[in-house]
Amino acid sequence: MYRTSFYRKNSSSYFAIGTYEYQTETSLLKIDEELAKCMNEKEYLNPDEIIGEILNAELYTLSKYLTACIEKASKLKYDTLIRRPKFQNISADTKANIFWTKCEKLELGTENCLQVFKTSSKFGGFCSDCAQGRKVVDEAKHMLNAMSWS
Repeated sequence: MYRTSFYRKNSSSYFAIGTYEYQTETSLLKIDEELAKCMNEKEYLNPDEIIGEILNAELYTLSKYLTACIEKASKLKYDTLIRRPKFQNISADTKANIFWTKCEKLELGTENCLQVFKTSSKFGGFCSDCAQGRKVVDEAKHMLNAMSWS
């Protein structure tokens, strides 16, 4: 949303004669795409920066930019995000999307880890010569299987 004010000079001063708000869809789409691209290229943002970017994306309803911000925010620790005062200003939908993305990554990581353990167990485990190492691997497999949501 853009705001433009028009002024008219009256002898030695100016006074407002009207304010108009307008928004061009094409411009916003280009901005949305460019901001999303820039966000994807950034290596790291601190939590306050990410939260500020999310709030801007929500304010101007920039969906691609918001998605890129959510992806970055999902890489941060849960405690790091929620302890920031401005985090409470983020919409409930966006918060849910951040944590949903975090859960998807956790589940994918867990599945990958389980696959490594399953593959290694076919070939005698990580430490076939070491009983203690085998015990650790078995315990880790048990813990990961307990976390699995299948």
